[in-house]
Amino acid sequence: MGTFPKALECHWYVVAGGSSVGSGPCRVRLLDADYVLWRGPDGSVVAARDVCPHRQSPLSEGTVEAGYLRCPYHGWTFDEAGQCVEVPSAASGVPVPPRAHLKSLSVLERYGLVWLCPGEPSEPVPAVAVDADPAYSRLNTEMQTWAASTSRMIDNFLDISHFPFTHIGTFGRQQETIVPRIELSQLDE
Repeated sequence: MGTFPKALECHWYVVAGGSSVGSGPCRVRLLDADYVLWRGPDGSVVAARDVCPHRQSPLSEGTVEAGYLRCPYHGWTFDEAGQCVEVPSAASGVPVPPRAHLKSLSVLERYGLVWLCPGEPSEPVPAVAVDADPAYSRLNTEMQTWAASTSRMIDNFLDISHFPFTHIGTFGRQQETIVPRIELSQLDE
């Protein structure tokens, strides 16, 4: 897992938007490691390390055929459980080597997001109670990297009066230009 502590492996992380995982493999990076996501035969998201056990080729450069992930190098094919189900160069009746399989990882699609746990999950995916409440709306957007100072970012997040103008195409509502009164109270000493 690279330079990150093993203690981080038992947690869930958002690695992609659900719509990012389409008909082909999708490469994601988490905790200094590369993973491949794809949709299995039933449409659910599948995850594994982005390396073929045969020649260490990146599986994310391969293809997905009927929910099975095919390596771009020698065509080894893996099912949704990570089992190698085809070695095209092997003669008929030759068993698949035991080390040819992928380790299937814990992955869930919830709240329009893909959650990955690289190790054994210590807890379920965090609950977002308001997700089912019709009074709230959810907007999942792709991550963007901006060159901005900390003070600029804090100012932007706290300045909600720009939402109806700058963010009109996403979560800004043109009719809601009045900033509501907010009362703050100290919760601890």
